[in-house]
Amino acid sequence: METKEDVQADIDRMLDGRSIEDIERELDRQIAEQNALPEPVESTAEATQPESYSTLNSVQESAEENQQKLLTTTGNSDIINERERETEYGYQYGEGSINVDWEYINSDEYAKRFDNITDNPAVNNSLLECSREALRENDGTKHEYLYIIDANTGKVLGSCFDTPGESGIVYNEEIKKVIASAKEAKIPIIGLHNHPEGAPPSVDDFNKAHENGYVFGFIPGHNGQLYMYSNPGKTIDKEDVETIHFNIGLLCREGADPDRIYKAEYAPLGLEYQIIGR
Repeated sequence: METKEDVQADIDRMLDGRSIEDIERELDRQIAEQNALPEPVESTAEATQPESYSTLNSVQESAEENQQKLLTTTGNSDIINERERETEYGYQYGEGSINVDWEYINSDEYAKRFDNITDNPAVNNSLLECSREALRENDGTKHEYLYIIDANTGKVLGSCFDTPGESGIVYNEEIKKVIASAKEAKIPIIGLHNHPEGAPPSVDDFNKAHENGYVFGFIPGHNGQLYMYSNPGKTIDKEDVETIHFNIGLLCREGADPDRIYKAEYAPLGLEYQIIGR
């Protein structure tokens, strides 16, 4: 069975030290030359889309086919190909986004984005207050806070602030008991935690939403982004988690918009989230 290292080696050989932009420029040149011939070469744009990186084992002769194969490994070729769309969401992601823009977070504009998250103003206000607190307490760090909120009343039932180190949350005994009690009492709950680098919900976030019985999960990003994600009603297995994270990492490094990549990778598994509009 092909390993991730094998796949990465195939990709590196295909790129041969070139960036996607270099390949696109070379492809444009070749296509221009082909168009000048009496019998133009047939386009491969309608070719069957590969569904995984395993197809990279067979390197085809045509430079256009090679690029098409790399760009369609997620089953969605426009992720990188339509570069003019990559600024659609307009947010910065990664380590450069961990510092919070307080002028914006404290503004009425930010607060209004919470007005219609649910039909219950008390719940919406609780989401706003917990988001601002999580951002305030973790501004400039990669630390994360978790809140469990009653989806009927907006009351904060429990929280977890004491995870050692950075990135991720280690459940303390309080939060475990709160979740167990909510399940036993059939109290609908919402899980809220911050994402310092502003990324969309991870597969692990979806798995926790299912495991903990969330009505939905909510993520305020340090970059100002807001995500609401569903309980998928199932647990995504480890192999799928690793594959998705690998694919996302590869395409992000090539400069594609994170939200576009995540949505394309999540769709086949029925993982859904929405961006609360700005």
